[in-house]
Order: sequence, then structure tokens, then C-alpha cells
Amino acid sequence: MSRPRSAWVAVLVGAIAVVLPLLAMGDARTDRLVDLLGSSGNYRVRVQSAQSLGRIRDPETVPALVEALRDRHPAVRAASAQSLGRIGSPDALSALQRMARDGGQPAEVRRQVSSAIEQIQRMSRMGTRSGRGKTAPGPRGGKARFY
Repeated sequence: MSRPRSAWVAVLVGAIAVVLPLLAMGDARTDRLVDLLGSSGNYRVRVQSAQSLGRIRDPETVPALVEALRDRHPAVRAASAQSLGRIGSPDALSALQRMARDGGQPAEVRRQVSSAIEQIQRMSRMGTRSGRGKTAPGPRGGKARFY
């Protein structure tokens, strides 16, 4: 009886040894994207960072994306709005609604802001946070991150 149990423990320990470094690497990538979004001098890098964060859909990146709605370049503002819509966090609604009332925004920014507001409201009505169902709890008590 102890032999199958020890095999199970060995498999579990092996799985943990593989998964934990991957989680740490994923966190580092997300942190790097957030850093680039806020600090890169090249607007194209900031746009790509915002778009990548939207594909990752990590709710913890919402504050950085909300901050990027004030970026000096309209392409960064549009990409940030689009990503906020993909993430679907109601925490972004007030900032997006404020931006929607700003008549000085370029047409593409207004389109992305409007679309993001609609997406978030639709997701909220459906009872989901990310648009793909409920978010699973992560290994460290936070939300799971999928890359």
C-alpha cells in the first residue's frame, strides 16, 4: 500500500517543481509589461504592452491600464481601453465612462472606449470577470494567470 502512495507523492512533488517556476516566470513577464506600459519612451512599445496585457487578461493589471488611459499618445489610450474591455473588470468602468464624456478624444479612442464599456457591462450582466467564465483561484491565493 505504501508503494503506490510514495509513487503518487513523487509525481506530485515533480509537478510542483515544474509548475512553480513557470508561475514565477509568468508573473515576471506581466510585471515587465506593466513596467513597459508605464515607462517606455516609445509609444509603439507601450501599445504592444497594453495589447499583450489585454491578451493575458490578468485583473491585477487593471490599475496600470487605467493609468495608461491618460497616456499622451492616442494609440496607447485606444489599446489600453481595448485591453480593459477584454479583461472585463468593473473597476475600470468609471475611468472609461469619464473618458467617454471627453469630447477631445480622437475617433478611434472613442470607439475603443465605447466598446470596452459595452464589453464590461455585458460581462457584468453575465456574471463573469474575464469573459471566459469564472476566474479560478491561483496558487498564492490570488487569481490564476494563464499565458
